[in-house]
Amino acid sequence: MEDSFVELVLVGDTLMIIFAGLTIVILIHGLSFGLRTLLSNLEAIDLNDIAMTSQAPPSVAANPECNIDEEDNTMEDPDFVDSDYEVDRDDDDLYDKYIDGTVHDELALVKGKAVVKEGVGNIQDASDDIFYSDERLFLPESSEDEGEIKLNFKTFRPDVDMQSPEFYPGMVFGTIEELRKAVSQYSITNRVAVKPDRNNKKRYEAHCAENCPWKLVASVDSRANCFMVKQYVGSHTCRKEWELKAVTARYLAGRFIEEFRGDDKMTLASFAKKVQKSLNITPSRHKLGRARQIAREAIYGDEIAQYDQLWDYAQELRRSNPGSKFFSNLHNGCFHTLYVSMDASKRGFLSGCRPLICFDGCHIKTKFGGHILTAVGMDPNDCIYPIAIAVVEGLIPAIKDEFPDSEHRFCVRHLYQNFAVLYKGEALKNQLWAIARSTTVPEWNVNTEKMKAVNKDAYGYLEEIPPNQWCRAFFRDFSKCDILLNNNLECHVRYILEARELTILSMLEKIRSKLMNRIYTKQEECKKWVFDICPKIKQKVEKNIEMSNTCYALPSRMGVFQVTDRDKQFVVDIKNKQCDCRRWQLIGIPCNHAISCLRHERIKPEDEVSFCYTIQSFKQAYMFNIMPVRDKTHWEKMNGVPVNPPVYEKKVGRPKTTRRKQPQELDAGTKISKHGVQIHCSYCKNVGHNKKGCKKRKAAQNGKNEIENIISKEPTPEVEEVDEPIITQVLTDPICFCHTLKIQNI
Repeated sequence: MEDSFVELVLVGDTLMIIFAGLTIVILIHGLSFGLRTLLSNLEAIDLNDIAMTSQAPPSVAANPECNIDEEDNTMEDPDFVDSDYEVDRDDDDLYDKYIDGTVHDELALVKGKAVVKEGVGNIQDASDDIFYSDERLFLPESSEDEGEIKLNFKTFRPDVDMQSPEFYPGMVFGTIEELRKAVSQYSITNRVAVKPDRNNKKRYEAHCAENCPWKLVASVDSRANCFMVKQYVGSHTCRKEWELKAVTARYLAGRFIEEFRGDDKMTLASFAKKVQKSLNITPSRHKLGRARQIAREAIYGDEIAQYDQLWDYAQELRRSNPGSKFFSNLHNGCFHTLYVSMDASKRGFLSGCRPLICFDGCHIKTKFGGHILTAVGMDPNDCIYPIAIAVVEGLIPAIKDEFPDSEHRFCVRHLYQNFAVLYKGEALKNQLWAIARSTTVPEWNVNTEKMKAVNKDAYGYLEEIPPNQWCRAFFRDFSKCDILLNNNLECHVRYILEARELTILSMLEKIRSKLMNRIYTKQEECKKWVFDICPKIKQKVEKNIEMSNTCYALPSRMGVFQVTDRDKQFVVDIKNKQCDCRRWQLIGIPCNHAISCLRHERIKPEDEVSFCYTIQSFKQAYMFNIMPVRDKTHWEKMNGVPVNPPVYEKKVGRPKTTRRKQPQELDAGTKISKHGVQIHCSYCKNVGHNKKGCKKRKAAQNGKNEIENIISKEPTPEVEEVDEPIITQVLTDPICFCHTLKIQNI
């Protein structure tokens, strides 16, 4: 080793010794201490005693003291120490031999916490194998100043520790708000009434109930530049509480907001059970109601603020669904009317639905109220097909102005409700429906004459209503629909019942989401159908087939038949799809008379059904999809004119959410309602009031009271005292009895 040389390379806290082409790395803990120790003991270092590590085994042939057995390739030198495999002593032998124990690092201590010197703190940067077991220990970056110290305080983490807070002296909080929330949550979790004594931006003090030792003191600490718990006594001697001020309505709303997302109609009784099961406390019913209202506002948004967001929502709706329409009308800066129609609904209606639109209005069950006008068509399967919604003031005047040349029809059920106010009776009801179901003019004349014979006034009432608005005999056959009721509209109103109770923007978004999902559901539903016509139309055809067993067809020529059905006779033309009963022309489905002719010609009735009832038309009606809209944070800001809510008029009493049902509309029960029954007075036998509100009874009662007052004001006659009064007669009338006493006194 005559040509060997030693080269020292210092990189930070790492010292590399290059000797004879080999590199030895020594990690020095503490730069100044390591240099002093190395330089003072450099001459005493024997390089053979240093464990060298290399990827390729080095050739050590220059040292005659080192004996190598080529057979087992092991070192037999007793002075050779491999610290990686000396499990018993680790590196203690090297530490004792080469580290000067008289030199000590300067360590500073802080009461309650250890302070680590910065030079030692950089060990982690030099070696990846050194780590701290406490994952909550976060130290700031080291500084070049060796005198600076690092603090190791426990940090409160809201995302983890807020569920069940625990406090320690020296615990630090980022803000005073975190500390307040932690103390409130601690009070709720442990059901103790913690009250703050001092609560400001620089100091926070809290105590428990009287004679309870629990106490917490925290203030701003200059060392950590945050709030720190300076004093804490965690023991309790108080009893558990069932009602806490910390359990506010806002806290309950935030705690159970996910439950309200799943069930926004949760009753207060169910809500109280959930609170008791989760927190084991019993808040008041008023607090539960306010918490539910706050949760609903957090989910669906503020009712007043949503009116000003209509501009942004309209733009987002047009962006996601090109061709859609959104119009709003303001009156003196306040919301007045609204119109919304989706492009997919309009295109589907024009492509696959019959030319029929049903209109109906319903109430908005919110603070500001209003009416929703819905336009609904009928799809090829005789189901509802929503087209558009609007907020309007009047229904009938608007329809007459917008559709002056269209055929107008009225719902017969609503017509009968107005009719029944003046003319009651089951016979009149049945005769009215017989007139409405008449499909031919002769049949209509016969039924109207029967109504005239039953009640002339009722006949005159119906004569004032145009028959083409409620009688099938005067309907046009262009729309292929003969419905007399607006049940499809009632179904749509019930379909959007939940949305009517939401705020304006949430209501529109709820309806749009329902329509989007409905179109997708219909697209998947028609894939399972195996016939050429829709299922409901198939059932109507089968019903007419069963009714055709009493019809007998006699052919004439060119597809014209004479059909006899019991005591009536009809002419059917299967080529022009006409029948004297007009049902085939009105709805486009072969009637029982036409089916008897088709049976004679061996033609399937399904083949003669109008094209508007086929599955192909159904697919065309639902071939356009409604696309979703983005979150509110991505909406384009239109900066339109501010939209204020409608003028609020507070009404007396609690707002009604359901309409008053008619007696025949009761779903279940053993007793029918008395709504609409005429009341008879049991005192005067008149109609319109009961005994309690009878004026004659009150007048008689007042007269009787006056007579009693007159009698009570009469002077009491003086009666001479008699030792033994003689009773000559027993009288039951008090007036006669008084006169008898007067006579005896005289």
